[in-house]
Amino acid sequence: MKNCTLFLIMTLLMAGNLNASGDMKTSEENAKQNMEEAVQDTKRGTKEVGRDAKEAACPIVNGKVDCAFQKGKHSIERGADEVEDAID
Repeated sequence: MKNCTLFLIMTLLMAGNLNASGDMKTSEENAKQNMEEAVQDTKRGTKEVGRDAKEAACPIVNGKVDCAFQKGKHSIERGADEVEDAID
Protein backbone atom coordinates (compact mmCIF):
# COMPACT_ATOMS: atom_id res chain seq x y z
CA MET A 1 0.00 0.00 0.00
CA LYS A 2 2.81 2.38 0.86
CA ASN A 3 4.48 1.63 -2.47
CA CYS A 4 1.30 2.51 -4.37
CA THR A 5 0.94 5.76 -2.45
CA LEU A 6 4.59 6.65 -3.04
CA PHE A 7 4.25 5.79 -6.74
CA LEU A 8 1.12 7.95 -7.01
CA ILE A 9 2.83 10.91 -5.32
CA MET A 10 5.91 10.57 -7.57
CA THR A 11 3.74 10.37 -10.68
CA LEU A 12 1.79 13.48 -9.71
CA LEU A 13 4.98 15.42 -8.97
CA MET A 14 6.50 14.41 -12.30
CA ALA A 15 3.34 15.33 -14.17
CA GLY A 16 3.30 18.71 -12.44
CA ASN A 17 6.92 19.35 -13.44
CA LEU A 18 6.22 18.44 -17.05
CA ASN A 19 3.23 20.75 -17.12
CA ALA A 20 5.25 23.59 -15.61
CA SER A 21 7.96 23.04 -18.23
CA GLY A 22 5.36 23.19 -20.99
CA ASP A 23 3.98 26.46 -19.60
CA MET A 24 7.47 27.96 -19.47
CA LYS A 25 8.08 27.05 -23.09
CA THR A 26 4.79 28.64 -24.06
CA SER A 27 5.71 31.80 -22.16
CA GLU A 28 9.09 31.87 -23.90
CA GLU A 29 7.42 31.43 -27.27
CA ASN A 30 4.98 34.23 -26.48
CA ALA A 31 7.80 36.53 -25.42
CA LYS A 32 9.72 35.74 -28.60
CA GLN A 33 6.65 36.36 -30.75
CA ASN A 34 5.93 39.66 -28.98
CA MET A 35 9.53 40.74 -29.49
CA GLU A 36 9.39 39.88 -33.20
CA GLU A 37 6.16 41.88 -33.58
CA ALA A 38 7.72 44.86 -31.80
CA VAL A 39 10.73 44.73 -34.12
CA GLN A 40 8.46 44.57 -37.17
CA ASP A 41 6.38 47.50 -35.88
CA THR A 42 9.52 49.56 -35.28
CA LYS A 43 10.84 48.68 -38.72
CA ARG A 44 7.59 49.71 -40.42
CA GLY A 45 7.39 52.90 -38.36
CA THR A 46 10.91 53.83 -39.40
CA LYS A 47 10.04 53.23 -43.05
CA GLU A 48 6.98 55.46 -42.71
CA VAL A 49 8.98 58.29 -41.13
CA GLY A 50 11.56 58.03 -43.91
CA ARG A 51 8.87 58.20 -46.59
CA ASP A 52 7.26 61.22 -44.93
CA ALA A 53 10.63 62.99 -44.76
CA LYS A 54 11.30 62.28 -48.44
CA GLU A 55 7.85 63.61 -49.39
CA ALA A 56 8.40 66.77 -47.33
CA ALA A 57 11.81 67.48 -48.90
CA CYS A 58 10.85 66.48 -52.42
CA PRO A 59 9.36 69.80 -53.66
CA ILE A 60 12.47 71.65 -52.48
CA VAL A 61 14.93 69.30 -54.20
CA ASN A 62 12.96 68.03 -57.21
CA GLY A 63 10.12 69.31 -59.32
CA LYS A 64 6.44 68.67 -58.68
CA VAL A 65 6.24 65.94 -61.35
CA ASP A 66 8.91 63.84 -59.63
CA CYS A 67 7.19 64.40 -56.30
CA ALA A 68 3.84 63.19 -57.61
CA PHE A 69 5.52 59.99 -58.83
CA GLN A 70 7.23 59.51 -55.47
CA LYS A 71 3.97 60.08 -53.55
CA GLY A 72 2.26 57.45 -55.69
CA LYS A 73 5.09 55.02 -55.03
CA HIS A 74 4.91 55.63 -51.28
CA SER A 75 1.15 55.16 -51.33
CA ILE A 76 1.58 51.74 -52.93
CA GLU A 77 4.29 50.84 -50.40
CA ARG A 78 2.01 51.87 -47.51
CA GLY A 79 -0.74 49.64 -48.91
CA ALA A 80 1.70 46.73 -49.19
CA ASP A 81 2.80 47.31 -45.58
CA GLU A 82 -0.82 47.24 -44.40
CA VAL A 83 -1.42 43.97 -46.21
CA GLU A 84 1.75 42.55 -44.66
CA ASP A 85 0.57 43.69 -41.20
CA ALA A 86 -2.78 41.98 -41.75
CA ILE A 87 -1.03 38.73 -42.69
CA ASP A 88 1.23 38.88 -39.59
